[in-house]
Parts: sequence; structure tokens; C-alpha cells
Amino acid sequence: MVAIFRWIQTELKSLSKQLKDKKDHRDKLEADLKRDALKAIDLQKKIEEQSLELERQKNYIDEYNKQCYDLKKSKDQFQTTRKELWRKENHVQANLTSLKEDLAKADQQLRSMVGKPILNGRDSVRKVLNTFIARGGKEADIAKCYYGPVIENFECEKSIYIAVEVTAGNRLFHHVIDNDKVGTMILKEMNRQTLPGEVTFMPLNRLNVREQNYPNDADAIAMVSKLDYDPKYDKAMRYLFGKTLICRHLDAATKLARITGLDCVTLDGDQVSSKGSLTGGYFNTSRSRLEMQKNRTETIAQIQQCEEELKKLKSELTETEASINTIVSDMQKIETKNSKAKGIFDKVKGRQFMITIVLGKIG
Repeated sequence: MVAIFRWIQTELKSLSKQLKDKKDHRDKLEADLKRDALKAIDLQKKIEEQSLELERQKNYIDEYNKQCYDLKKSKDQFQTTRKELWRKENHVQANLTSLKEDLAKADQQLRSMVGKPILNGRDSVRKVLNTFIARGGKEADIAKCYYGPVIENFECEKSIYIAVEVTAGNRLFHHVIDNDKVGTMILKEMNRQTLPGEVTFMPLNRLNVREQNYPNDADAIAMVSKLDYDPKYDKAMRYLFGKTLICRHLDAATKLARITGLDCVTLDGDQVSSKGSLTGGYFNTSRSRLEMQKNRTETIAQIQQCEEELKKLKSELTETEASINTIVSDMQKIETKNSKAKGIFDKVKGRQFMITIVLGKIG
């Protein structure tokens, strides 16, 4: 009986221990399940956070790609504009070179017709004026009182070119100035720089011009009335042309020169002096100084226009180059940001993948 009792006690102890072990195991399993459940919730939360981060980085990448596309499109447009500006610049530059060659030829022809000393004098005066302008102050004011050669200060109909030229001769290249002090200053500077050429000045304050009574004759007209010029040059124009009549024919010229005491000239260039002398002969219209001066003036205007256009094109090219450089710089910055966003995206995606694996093992 005692043995049975002991066996029962032993069995009870064993069963109690087993029960306790089972209970401990159950508690441990419950704790593990609870911990895993919490961990699963935490991991799921992290997966959601990673998903949001992936979406955010993807949006960044899409936006950066769009910005890069827009910038590249803009860069392509600017590069197309630059090519067109280069083409225009080359065209204008070639045209400018051609015009300067034409001007040099015209100057050479004019030099052979007028004489080297006179045109050298013209060029020397220009150098002096540039010197005065560069110095500034009172000397720059002197340059403003120089009005240029007579030939550059009036226009007239082509039909009277011959009459005007034979009347004025090389006096067409006399220099109109405001006053005699201006001429003195220019001559002093020419001598100081030892510049070549002959110069004759027409100071407006020194020219004595009398009013002329022109005949009311259908065969004649005052030459000065056929010239178009600024009123401030009136003294100079009347000084050179005020005593000359343009006549229809030589008979009228001969008669009017005797009656009026004025010099007369026909459209063909035959001259009758008020003193009685008669001058004439063939005049080569292809060597007209006025025609050459007109062409020269037009060429200079075209050169100035080309230079202005070239300056404008260079400015536009500079702006276009700056725009391209700015775009390239912006593209590099965006590409750097895009590369960083892609790196973050890949890292987040990798972390999310690992979390998903861990979560799968828990599940």
C-alpha cells in the first residue's frame, strides 16, 4: 500500500512538472506570438513607410526627368538659334568685307581724279578729329564745329552733276568749319603729328557773301537754288555756287553772263565767265566726282548698317551662348539630384525587400 502511495506521489510530481512545463511552453509561445505580432505590425508599418518613400523618390525622379527633357528641348532650340546667328554673322561679315573693298576702290579712284594731296588732307583731318574726340573736353567741342567737305554737305539732281562739278572743281573738297579758330587748331595738330596733305578751310564766320539778283529768265536758274543742303551751310554754298547760273544752252549762257555779270554754265559743262572767257569740252560722266561721292556715301551707310547688324548679332550670340551655358549648368544640377534620388530609391527598395522577407518568415 505504501509502495502504491509513493508511486502515485511520484506520478503526481511528474504530471505536475509536465503540466508546469506545458504551461511555461504555452506562455513562451504566447509571448513569442505576441512579440511576433507586434514585430509584424512594426515591419508592416515600415513597409508602408518605405512604400511612401519610394513613391516620393519616384515622383522626384519623374519630375527631374521632365525638367531635364524640357531643358534639353530648350537647349536644342537655343543651339538651332545659335547656328542661324552664326550663318547670318558669316553672311554679314562677308558682305561687310566686300563693301569695304568697294569703298577702298572708290577712294582710290577718287584719289586719282582729285589728287593725292587733297584726299590725304581729308584723311589727316579725320585723324586729327579722332584725336580731339579721344582727348575730350574743349578739343572734343572743336571736333563738333567741323562740318566736313563741301561735297558731303549737299545733294542735287543727277542732271546738273556736270554743271556743279565744273563750277566748283576741287573746291568740292574744301572743308566747312564753324569758325577760323577751329581751322587753326586742326592745322596746328596736323603739323604736330606731321600728317600729310593739303587742306583748305571755309570758316562760316569769315565768308563774305552778298545777296544776288538773279534774272527772271526761262533759260536760266540760279545754281544754288537747285542744291539741297542744311540752312546752316548756306554761306558756304552761296560762296561757291551763288554767282553761277545754270543755262539751257550756250547762247543763253553767253547773253546772261554779259547782262547779269554772273558766271554761267550749261548742263553739258560749257562755262561762260562774267569776264568774257569761254571754257568747254568733253566731260567724262563715268568719272563724275559727285556720282562717285554719292556711291561712296551709300557704301559708307551700308558699311555702318552692316557693322550695326554685326554688333547686334554678336550681342545676340553672346546672350544665346549664356543661355546655353545656364541650361547646361541647370541640367548638370538636376542630373545630380536625379542620380541622388535614384540612389535613395534603390536603397529604400532594397530595405523594403529585406523587410518583406523577414515579415514572410514571421507569417
